[in-house]
Amino acid sequence: MIDQHTDFFKYVDNFAKTAHIPSIPIFESKLEYIPEITIAIPTYKRADLLKDAIDSAINQVYYSNYDIIVVDNNPERGCETEKLMMSYNNPKISYYKNADNLGMAGNWNRLFTLAKGRYVVMLHDDDMLLSTFLTECISLACKKNADLIKPLAFDEDQKNTDCGLQDDIKQCRIKRVFDIDNIHGNALGAPTGCLIKKDCVFKLGGFNQDYYPTHDFCFMVYFSKHFRSFRFYKKLYIYRKEVSTSANKTILDNFIYNDFYLYTQLLNKYHIPKTLIKKYLSYRFNKTIESNRIYWNMPDYNFDITQLELRPNDKGLGNIVSKLLRLYIMLIVFYLKIFHNKL
Repeated sequence: MIDQHTDFFKYVDNFAKTAHIPSIPIFESKLEYIPEITIAIPTYKRADLLKDAIDSAINQVYYSNYDIIVVDNNPERGCETEKLMMSYNNPKISYYKNADNLGMAGNWNRLFTLAKGRYVVMLHDDDMLLSTFLTECISLACKKNADLIKPLAFDEDQKNTDCGLQDDIKQCRIKRVFDIDNIHGNALGAPTGCLIKKDCVFKLGGFNQDYYPTHDFCFMVYFSKHFRSFRFYKKLYIYRKEVSTSANKTILDNFIYNDFYLYTQLLNKYHIPKTLIKKYLSYRFNKTIESNRIYWNMPDYNFDITQLELRPNDKGLGNIVSKLLRLYIMLIVFYLKIFHNKL
C-alpha cells in the first residue's frame, strides 16, 4: 500500500520476490551468436493479439542481431497460447511458461532474467513494432550513449501507416528525460516499445508490484533519475489502448493515489515549497479527473481529492502555479544538463 511513507527511490530487489518460481523452457532459440538485443514479450491468455506482436518482432528490417522471447504467465499446458507458439518454426524465438503466475511486474522482471541481449525491447502482447524499430533505436542508443530509448506510438487505427520510413525532421526530435520531467505526466510513457539496457534494470531492482497500477510509471521515473533516458519523437510502434485493463474506477482511483505520493516526494526532493506543491497538485488532479471521464468514456467518474488534503475545483491560481513550476523545472533541467554534464 502506497502512502506518505513510501520511498519510491529506495532500492528493492524485486527479482528475488519470484526467484523461487521457475520458468519452463517449452522451446528455445537456436542461434550461433549471442544477440545484442532481445525482444521480450510478456503474455497472459491473449493468443489472438500475441500473434501480431510476434510477427512484428520477426519482421524487423536492416537489423538481424536479435532474438525473441515470449514468457507466458499462464502455467496451464496445452492452452491457446502454447498452440500458437508451437506453430512457429523460427530459430530466433524462445517460449517459456512460468510454473506459477508471477503477477504482472514479476513477469516483466522475468523477461530481463531470461533475456540474452545486452538491450531488451519489452513489447506488450497487444502491441506491435514497426519494421525499422530495432535499427533506428539501436543506432540512436549508440549515438547518444543511451541507457533507454523510447519512441512515440501510433494508435491501433493508424497501424497501416509506414511510419518507420518517414523523413520528417520535426518527428525525429530527441530529448533527454530527467526524473523531474515526469511531474507533468509520464514523460517516457509505458515500458512497452522501449529499448532499455538490461544491466540498468538489475541495478534498480526491477519493477515493483507493490506500486501497482503505477509500477511502470514509478520505475520509469526511478530509471530516468539514475540513467541516460531519451524520448525519440518518431512513431515506431503501435499501441492498442482498447485492450487496456485500466478503465475501471478502482484502478483509476489508485492511479491518483499513487501519483499524488510520487509527485509529492519528487517535488520535495527539488525543494519546492509545500504550499506550492498543494496548489499545483490540486490543479493537476482536478484536470486528471476531467480527462479520465473523457479518455476512458466514464462520464460519471469522480474522485474526492479532499481526502488527499487537496482542494476541489481549484483552477485559477493553480493554473498560474503550474506555469511557474514548468518554468522552474525548465531551469532545473538546464542546470542538470549544463552544470552536472549529464546530457
